Parts: sequence; structure tokens; C-alpha cells
Amino acid sequence: YTMGKEIEKMYELGVNGHMTKPLNINQLYTLLHTLLSSIEGRELPMIDKLNMQGLDVNLGISLADGDEKRYQQSLREFIFLYKGMIDSIPYWIEENNYDRIKVNLSKLSAKLSSVGAYELDELVSRMKKIFIYGNEHRIHEFKDPFIQKLDTLIKAMKSYLQEAA
Repeated sequence: YTMGKEIEKMYELGVNGHMTKPLNINQLYTLLHTLLSSIEGRELPMIDKLNMQGLDVNLGISLADGDEKRYQQSLREFIFLYKGMIDSIPYWIEENNYDRIKVNLSKLSAKLSSVGAYELDELVSRMKKIFIYGNEHRIHEFKDPFIQKLDTLIKAMKSYLQEAA
């Protein structure tokens, strides 16, 4: 279950985390490391915390040919270009402005995989499929998960950039 209401209900019932399919093995290892670290009383490394928030920094750096400075610049550009979508995509969903949603999801999708943002990338792919299969009326189901994942991702990016400074 990956829709906002389903996830909300799970948290109300007491879960402390969730993973979506397709399974990301790095996220699974990070989750296990988090659980084991909390048992042992150790602090989780920042890179692992970011991975739990949907940002695979190691993958992003490798996609930038191992150039961490270039990767950091990509993150700054991403934040500048896409933080406004936290407000605009939900607005367009409410307005049923499907053309704008499709165009902006395509732009966002092109950048997500290059920065290691695997969770939001998977969600955006599912949102794009809504349009491919002519189920535009279902896009409303993605409003809250989109806001949550993009906001979490941008916070993770800012945290990494601040730590790296």
C-alpha cells in the first residue's frame, strides 16, 4: 500500500516505517542498519539517514562520474528548479490541469534518477502511468504522497548540502 491515506492509517495503527515496491536493496539495508543501530544505541551515519529519506547520495555521486562537487551543484539546481512543485502539482491536480501535470512530471522525472532520488522517481513513474493508461481521474490519489516525498527529498538534499559545506 503506497497511497497517502493507506500510509496514514498504518502510522495511526503504530507502524514506524514503510517501504514501497519495487524494493530498493539500498533502502532495505539502510532500514536494517537503522533498526540494528537503534538496538545497539549507535547513531546512524548521515548518508544512511538520507538514504532512508529517498536520496541515495552514493549513487548520485557515481552518476556524476564520482565528482561530489558536481553532484552538489546538481542538488542545488534541483532544489531551485523543483521546490515550487510542492505547491504547484497539488494545485494543478485540484484544477484538473492534466497537461501541465504531465509536462512537469516529465521534466522532474528526467532529473530524479540522475540525483539518486529513487523513491520520488518511482512515485512519479506511477503518476505518469495514470496518464498513459487514460486514468487521469486517479491522479488525485497521488497528491498527498507527492507533496510528502518531494518535501522529504528536498529536506534531505538541503541536509546533505549543509553537512558537506
